Amino acid sequence: MRTGGGRQRSDAGKLADRKEKIGGRKAGRLKREDGGRKAGRLKREDGGRKAGRLKREDGDGKPTVRLKRPTAENERMGKGNGCMGNRLTQKWTNLERQYKIAFFSALLIGLFAHMYMIVNKLPNHDYVHNITNDQFAWPLSLGRWFLHIVTGVSSYFILPWVNGVLAILYASVAAALIVAVLEIQNPVPVILCSGLLVTYPAFADTLGYMFLADGFLFGLLLSAAGVWFWHRKKDAAGIVGLAVCLALAVGIYQAYLSFAIMLILVRLILDMLEKRYENRELMIRGAKALTGGVLGMALYYVGLLIMMRMNHIGFSDYMGMDSVSAPGISKLLSTLKRDTIAFVEMFTGGNSDFTAYEIFNIVFIFSFLALLIFTAVKQKLYKRKLQALLTVLACLLFIPAAYVFDFLSEEIVYRFMMLYSLVLIYMLFVKLADRYLGGWLSEACAALIAAIVFNFAVISNIGYLNLEYCWEQTYATAVRMQERITLLNGFDTDCHLMITGTIQTERRDWLLDRIPYMVGVDDVNLMRNQTFIRVILMQDLGMTLEGVDPDEREWVLAQAEYAEMTCWPQAGSVRMIDGIIVIKLSEEP
Repeated sequence: MRTGGGRQRSDAGKLADRKEKIGGRKAGRLKREDGGRKAGRLKREDGGRKAGRLKREDGDGKPTVRLKRPTAENERMGKGNGCMGNRLTQKWTNLERQYKIAFFSALLIGLFAHMYMIVNKLPNHDYVHNITNDQFAWPLSLGRWFLHIVTGVSSYFILPWVNGVLAILYASVAAALIVAVLEIQNPVPVILCSGLLVTYPAFADTLGYMFLADGFLFGLLLSAAGVWFWHRKKDAAGIVGLAVCLALAVGIYQAYLSFAIMLILVRLILDMLEKRYENRELMIRGAKALTGGVLGMALYYVGLLIMMRMNHIGFSDYMGMDSVSAPGISKLLSTLKRDTIAFVEMFTGGNSDFTAYEIFNIVFIFSFLALLIFTAVKQKLYKRKLQALLTVLACLLFIPAAYVFDFLSEEIVYRFMMLYSLVLIYMLFVKLADRYLGGWLSEACAALIAAIVFNFAVISNIGYLNLEYCWEQTYATAVRMQERITLLNGFDTDCHLMITGTIQTERRDWLLDRIPYMVGVDDVNLMRNQTFIRVILMQDLGMTLEGVDPDEREWVLAQAEYAEMTCWPQAGSVRMIDGIIVIKLSEEP
C-alpha cells in the first residue's frame, strides 16, 4: 500500500466522500426551474455545449450529470430512440374528436350493415366479365383510366373480405372529410352522417360489383378530399387540391363528379344561411370551386387521352361513351324533365308496393323542406336578396348536379350507385337540425334519420339475400347441366360445347319490389347464355370445354336433330350432335 496522498482510503473515508458528493440532494432527481417557466421543464445549458444536453444541478448549483437527448432534427425525422411512427401518432392525437367519431362510427356501422356481403361470395352479372374481360383495357375504354391502378391494391378478383373491408375503410375516411366540410361537431349528428354514408343503398349497389368495390369507394374518398381542399385551403392550394383529387376521382368512376358538385352546393348553402360571407367573398369562393372543377376535368381528359394513345384503345359504345356531346335547348329541357321525375322516384321508391323506404322518405322530404324554410326565415335570408336567390338556385341545381352526365348522352341509364351524391341531402338536413333546432324537434329529427339509416341497412341486406338466391340458383343450374353433359353417350373432355338461346327466368318481384331498384343486386340467374355458362362450368365446377366457331354453329343450327330438341330444362334439351354438345335454352338462337 502507498502512504500519504496516494494512500488507499478506508471504507469509512469512501462513504464520507460519497455523502459529500450527493450534498443533500436525492439521487437521480433533477432540479426544476420555477423562474417563469412551466413546471416540468428542464434547464438547458448554452455555454458551449451541444444542443439537447440538459443541466442537472445539485444543492450548490454545480453541474453533476449531463443527459443527451435526440436533437430537434432527429425528433422531427423520427430517427433513433424508438421514434418509429411518432409523427403519425402525434397527428392522430391532435385530430379533433369529431373526425375520430366519424371514422370509427362509419367503420363499425359499415361492418355490421354489410357483414352479410363481405363474408360470403355473392357475385352478380359482372362476375363473368371480371374473368373474361381485360381488366385494364375495358375500364380504360369506359374512361376510367385510374380505376385499374387503384383496384390493383386488392387484385382484380372477388375477395369479399379484402374488397369489402377496404371499401368500408375508404368510406370511413370520406365520412370524416365530409364532417369536416360540413363542420359538424356534436357526436350524435356526426354518427348519423357516418351511418348515412355507409348504409345508403348506393353503397350496397357498389358492393354488388365486389371485385371493383374498393376502387370505387376510393374514388368517393378522393371526391370528398377534393372538396375538403377547396373548403379548408384559402389560397391556390385549395384549387389545385380540388382539381387533382377530382381528376383522379372521375378517372375511377365518372359519377363521383356529381358527388363533388353536390357537396360544394351543400357547403355554399350553409355559408349563405350562416351569413358567413359577404356577396363578393361568396362569389370568389364559388369562382374558385368552378375553376378547380374545370381544371380537374381538363386534367382528367388529358390523362385519359394519354393513357388511351399509349395503349391504342378507343372509347367503348357502352352507355353512349363514344357519343358524348353538348345538349341543345330542347334536349336540355326534355332531359331535365325526365331527371326530375327520376329524382322524385329515387325518394319514393318507384315500386307499386308501399314500403318503409317510401314512408320514411316522404316524411323526410316534407321535414327537409319545412326545416329549410324555417332556417331561411330565422336567419333572415330574405333580407339578403342576392344570397336568397343563390340559395334557391343551389337547391334547384341538386337535380342537374346528380344527373350531370345524362345531359351529355341519351344512352346513359342512371342507377343507384351513380346517384351516391343524393345522400348529401340527408346530411344537410342533419346539419340544419343540429344547428337551428333544439329540444324535442331536434331529437325527433335525429330519430327520423336513425330510422332511415336502419331502413337503408335492411334494404342492403334484402339485396344481398337476393344475390344469395341468385347464386344458389345459378350453381344448381350449373350442376344439373354438368350432370346432363357427362351422361351423354360419347361424352369426352375434347368435345366442343354449343349453347343457344337464353334461360327464361322470372324476377323475384315478391322480394325485389320491397326495395328500390339496385342493378348490382338485382340478378336472378347468372346462367344466361353461352359465355356465362361456359365460364361458370369452367371456373366453379372445373369443367373445361371449348366453344364452337361460327361455321360449326351455323352447321348445327341447320341440322334436323337440333330442330327436334326441346328447351331447357326438359329432357331433350341437351344432345350430342356429331361430337358437339348442344344445350338449347330457348327457341331463339
